[in-house]
Amino acid sequence: GTYVGASFTIIVTITSAPTMDPITASVCSGTAIGVNLPILSKNGLALDKWDITASVAPLLTGTETIGTGLTSTAAIAVDVFTNTTGGPLDVVYTVTPYSGTYVGASFTIIVTITSAPQTSPIYHN
Repeated sequence: GTYVGASFTIIVTITSAPTMDPITASVCSGTAIGVNLPILSKNGLALDKWDITASVAPLLTGTETIGTGLTSTAAIAVDVFTNTTGGPLDVVYTVTPYSGTYVGASFTIIVTITSAPQTSPIYHN
């Protein structure tokens, strides 16, 4: 109503969410991709878990690591794909980083799988 109370202060602390740049790598067909998930965000926050989805080029064979709340930095490092097409093909991981309860914007890890050398049999008479 018409009664005025004493002034008071409200303090709101805004904590930033983790931010990341895209990551790219290239490996030979049949080789583990060897990419570890980052442990530090671009803005200096320690990362402790990740949600991962993946899009694999249709002609690649292999199994991608996906999941929610993954805690191993090596989660995708051991993924192996085989490419026998004669040209490079990509696996695109979409990763959502977490720093504690703070969720960062998703970023991509694009791994190009180069084709294994193709040879033809040599016949000798």
